[in-house]
Amino acid sequence: MAIPALLGSDTDAPVRILGIGGSTRAGSITERVLEAVLGLAAEAGARTTLASIRELDLPMYNDDVESREQPEVVHKLLADVRAADGFILASPTYHGTISGALKNALDFLNVDKRVPRTYFDGRPVALVAFGGPSALNVVNALGHS
Repeated sequence: MAIPALLGSDTDAPVRILGIGGSTRAGSITERVLEAVLGLAAEAGARTTLASIRELDLPMYNDDVESREQPEVVHKLLADVRAADGFILASPTYHGTISGALKNALDFLNVDKRVPRTYFDGRPVALVAFGGPSALNVVNALGHS
């Protein structure tokens, strides 16, 4: 059975999907699963981008720091989020919930309240959790994002 083409609802342009991987470990199973899911989306015609938390190496979120003072890596993440039509969030199970690094990245998504579309507002989000029986807790936590 063929996968239906992933095209925008009002355009022939491909859907843009941003995958955000929440592991800081090189070669993590969670990130490999995310890459496989993004690969399936790409085969269906989507334009995919992977934002690896490990590669982004974000600083700790600090709500007192104005958005214009954030490092370039934060502005890149925000631009990728604004440009996406949909998201795939993937996290390993750490102590029964999402990784702290992914939570930190999600906190940055609301850093500039003046810029429209800095969060997931009305766009579809798929959740991927890996790590045994606590993975359901990860999905529940990500559902609050």
